[in-house]
Amino acid sequence: MEVAMPRVAFFAKVIAKPGQRARLLALFDKASEHAQREPGTLIYAVHAVDDESDAVYLYELYEDAQAHRRHSDGHAVAVLRAGLPELVEEPIAVTKGLYHGGFGLCVEDPDDNPTET
Repeated sequence: MEVAMPRVAFFAKVIAKPGQRARLLALFDKASEHAQREPGTLIYAVHAVDDESDAVYLYELYEDAQAHRRHSDGHAVAVLRAGLPELVEEPIAVTKGLYHGGFGLCVEDPDDNPTET
């Protein structure tokens, strides 16, 4: 019996330099275009917060640790590494987690066995 590797999640808060959030969001949009084509990158969600005018929050979900490594070594992260230094005010706060469960994610769970209708 094959044991499924846990899905790996990352939560990040990025603070843009004053007046640079629009450019930062555009950079994440560009990175997202590349991340969408990466095998094992399940979710790459970028959020702007109304009452934090310079903040951008990210949620990333990967099929497993290997998929995250491919992402980290891939073009999406290279795009970010090239553009972030001139746009980011302070260090990026990142928290790693393992996906436990919930609802509302548009990601199929291989352990689910939906009934066909």
